[in-house]
Amino acid sequence: MSRIQKLIDPKHLAAIFLVSFVAMASAYIFGVPTGNDQVQHFQMISSFNAAITRGDLLPSFASEANHGFGDLSVRFYPPLLYYGFVAAGLLFGDWYFGSLAIFTLIFLVGAFGVYAWAATEVGPNAGLIAAVLFTLGPYHLNEMYNNALLAEFAAAAVLPWCFFFIARLCNEPKWIWSLGLAFISSLLLLTHLPLTIIGGCAMAIYFVSQLRRQTTAAAIGYAAAAAVIAAILTAFYWTRWLPELSWIAHSSPKYFEATWGFRNNFLLLPSHFFGTDDLALNLWFADLMLAASVLLVIPTVVFLITRKLERSQGLVALGITLAVAVVMTTPLSLPIWNGLGFMQKVQFPWRWMAVVGPFLAVFASVGIAKVFDERHSGVGKVPAIGLAIALAAVAFVDVMIVRGPTYLSRTAINSQIEAAQGASGCDCWWPVWADTGAFAQTERIVADGRKIGIEKWEPDQRSFTVGQGHAETASVATFYYPRWHATVNGRETPLRIGKHGQIEIPLPTEAAQVELKFVEPYYVGWAKIVSGLALIGVLTASFILAWRTKL
Repeated sequence: MSRIQKLIDPKHLAAIFLVSFVAMASAYIFGVPTGNDQVQHFQMISSFNAAITRGDLLPSFASEANHGFGDLSVRFYPPLLYYGFVAAGLLFGDWYFGSLAIFTLIFLVGAFGVYAWAATEVGPNAGLIAAVLFTLGPYHLNEMYNNALLAEFAAAAVLPWCFFFIARLCNEPKWIWSLGLAFISSLLLLTHLPLTIIGGCAMAIYFVSQLRRQTTAAAIGYAAAAAVIAAILTAFYWTRWLPELSWIAHSSPKYFEATWGFRNNFLLLPSHFFGTDDLALNLWFADLMLAASVLLVIPTVVFLITRKLERSQGLVALGITLAVAVVMTTPLSLPIWNGLGFMQKVQFPWRWMAVVGPFLAVFASVGIAKVFDERHSGVGKVPAIGLAIALAAVAFVDVMIVRGPTYLSRTAINSQIEAAQGASGCDCWWPVWADTGAFAQTERIVADGRKIGIEKWEPDQRSFTVGQGHAETASVATFYYPRWHATVNGRETPLRIGKHGQIEIPLPTEAAQVELKFVEPYYVGWAKIVSGLALIGVLTASFILAWRTKL
């Protein structure tokens, strides 16, 4: 019997499935919940579905978006979640049931990740408790039910697996754990960039807190190898956009100011209790989620203070990382946010709640398990009372969360995703030089009276003819991006940026044959090859190592 088989309790697995279905119960009954970001996710699903349907697994340009002018959403935004939605849509032949299946899978992945992590660190019984606390945690539910933070919701399910592999790596520095950490970290990056930044910081804190003196050097070496391998595994994705950040509107200052600025998105700000604007009201509810969740650690804290729990290094590491994560959501961490420019890119300090969730679940599970162990003695009376209050608070907030959203029916979901194709999307994914004035051009090509003949109009390649005339440019109903290249009568022709960001192509007075093509840099092609080979190598090596070590 392998070590994993010894760890797994079939009853625990059944309970985790049950709890995940309970978390989804409102969606099963009432429909798919709506939220602030849902329209954007629908458009991403539509864009990826259109690309994959035509055989393009890694689209460079969302050509159908914004009335055909396109955008760069599929180039910059991590694709993993949308691959899942498209696969589920194809499997079920229906976006509604596909969405419910994906949400259920996300809950299951997160629950099993927390269980695996907690079971190896603090025991299987505490692991089950941790899985329940995480799955029904207010913030994790809220990611799906109220705010439609779907990519963050998915990434939050991946994150516990990162902590599992870090704990294993520090305890037993071996290649099997290094490769596992590399693979799961690559999935995190391919799911949600802000949570990759936040999660990376949390992983570093947890890793340092978990280091054993006798294995420090080996653990650091394997962790460094995992980071390098993860970068190679994801090179096919980040090499496309990292050199191009200055070209995308999302990098402009306006997306890091006011409503999107980190200074206005801390939890527990005094303005949340006295302000009446939407931001204050929304963050007040996030304050409530944090407060209710933190109450769950009462039993663990009480048992630690009274020395009824061993202060093991693993438990201390959990407590340290949890404390840092909580502080990072509040104004107490303002000096850190001011000093770390990369941290400001995540926009919202409350995103650290995605780290608070799993760490709080595992840390709290230790004390809660102890409450059950001491239920027949007077020792656990105070922790039990604290636990009852905490569970009541969490249950109250959870009910508010699932009662809050508007739920969409099967017909509504299917029609909205289909209608998302071609609709105006978030201008954050437009080139910095583009604006809505471009939409005044309703024809694909305009050349001031010159006759136009369109021969080919594909997402990354267009071909057309222009008759004789005096107009010096042809305006193409596509947002300009430096990766678009044109030839006119077989000669490379530099493109111009139109007044509203559309492509303009210089023309001769004679008839012209125009070819327009989206061309990736040479290094992107090499990155795809390297990432593919690395994936094969990691999976093969992991299988061999797992077989040899009877994992």
